[in-house]
Amino acid sequence: MALRISTGLRNRMLGINPEKLANSDFETGVTGWTGSGATIVQQAGGANSTANCARITGSGGAGYAYATATCRNGHVYKLEAYFKKGTGTTGQIRAGTTQAGTELVTKSVTDAAWTKHTLFFLVPGTLGGTTTVYIGIHVDTSTMYHDYDLVSLVSMSRAVQDIFKGGELRIYSGLQPSSSDDAPTGTLLVTIKNSTGAGVTWDDSVNGVLTKAAAETWSGVCIATGTAGWARFVTPSDGGGSSGTDERMDMAVGVSGAQINMSSTQFATGATQTLTALSLTLPAY
Repeated sequence: MALRISTGLRNRMLGINPEKLANSDFETGVTGWTGSGATIVQQAGGANSTANCARITGSGGAGYAYATATCRNGHVYKLEAYFKKGTGTTGQIRAGTTQAGTELVTKSVTDAAWTKHTLFFLVPGTLGGTTTVYIGIHVDTSTMYHDYDLVSLVSMSRAVQDIFKGGELRIYSGLQPSSSDDAPTGTLLVTIKNSTGAGVTWDDSVNGVLTKAAAETWSGVCIATGTAGWARFVTPSDGGGSSGTDERMDMAVGVSGAQINMSSTQFATGATQTLTALSLTLPAY
């Protein structure tokens, strides 16, 4: 058995970041966006030579349209949107943990011509969890409108250290799958997290070697009895099934000569397993 990385991890490390918002370019309508105190409709004539955009019109006062995305706690995200002022005075681009919230970031915009705006925010909460983030595009006045286009939300986590921040290690019995994109095989024996219950983190790399955070105790209580054969490092949002987008690392487990060596591979239900050291090395050649 060998160290294997998933397609999703390779793509992320190479700079391919999946879009978090459904229908972010409004080319096929406004599905995925909901108006609150405003209406949202597809409008011809978008930014950056696109065919269409979204028009937000107030209905009874200032209002907005919003979409949601599931984001990882402790991670930084980039929010981009194009804005063009309509008959209103000032629009707003927001990200929050509530529907109309400004808890994460907000920016007032007044551009008369299509202008791109870029914002960054950190998702709060316990590492290893996720938060529903609301992305809002606003209009300031009843019956007035503003236009928005190419509203994009992507994660800024691209290095292995950042991608697996808040992640966990799942140890299984049996042989590892032939691909990290495949659903896990065998029986899940234990999930290794920070002993605080949160997801784990990594210290900064030194000379091409990335190591587990020295200040953290990585451990878990076994939920099944069996012989450990392999492990999968996953991110908090990993669905657990077959996937070409989830970021994963698969590795062999043994008592010697494996990627993860333990004093014994015999796990018993209710026993605590502790991982005292783990490192990833990127060879110089």
